[in-house]
Amino acid sequence: LSVLAQERFSFTQQINTPVFHGTDSLKNAWGGGLNYPNFSNIDLNGDGHLDLVAYDRSGYRVLPFINKIGNGDSVYRYQPEFANAFPLPKERGSFMLLRDYNCDGKEDIFFNDGNFIFVFENTSQNGVLSFAPVNNGNRIQSQYASGSITDLYIARTDLPAIDDVDGSG
Repeated sequence: LSVLAQERFSFTQQINTPVFHGTDSLKNAWGGGLNYPNFSNIDLNGDGHLDLVAYDRSGYRVLPFINKIGNGDSVYRYQPEFANAFPLPKERGSFMLLRDYNCDGKEDIFFNDGNFIFVFENTSQNGVLSFAPVNNGNRIQSQYASGSITDLYIARTDLPAIDDVDGSG
């Protein structure tokens, strides 16, 4: 009987159903709960406004929010369709940070698989979000003063700062 029911009905996720707490409308009720999130900014839709992306390592989820500007205010709206553009493994990631490492004005992905860092370059064009693996998809390596080269290790419990600390670009 359950097989028959599955054949007759199909279900689609609807995220536009309003949810209220008392008389207050909850703006991102369908965004899901967050347990261990990292937050980063990126222009997801190419409109020139920085949007917000949360990566929750509990469940390994990418949660994109579009910055809607109206009446001078920014309001972030959950837009799950942008999550598919992020080429991340569906498991094991301990952080995802979006930083523009190549100074092209587009945030790239720094992803930790629990031990090592992988980088994906933002290759978006004409408002279509896309990424390509850097370093042939291999781990990022570091060369030490001794001359040895090894994979750059970041413990699963750490969250590094990947920033331009002196503003030099």
